Amino acid sequence: MDAYDLVIEEINTKHNNLQEKLSSGSIQNYSEYRYVCGVINGLNGIKEYLEDLQKRFNESRWGEKLIV
Repeated sequence: MDAYDLVIEEINTKHNNLQEKLSSGSIQNYSEYRYVCGVINGLNGIKEYLEDLQKRFNESRWGEKLIV
């Protein structure tokens, strides 16, 4: 497990906690709902970005060119 995996695991944990909050009905109002949905959306974007970086980093370690 590398640093990417650790960060992605933490993102997944936070994402799952927020999903649970949404599905449990504990959201107080529409403003909080929008906030939680925005955070989930942001976490998804960061996770995709990190997975792409991890893939490119691993490919570059085997002699392929890293394009940033």
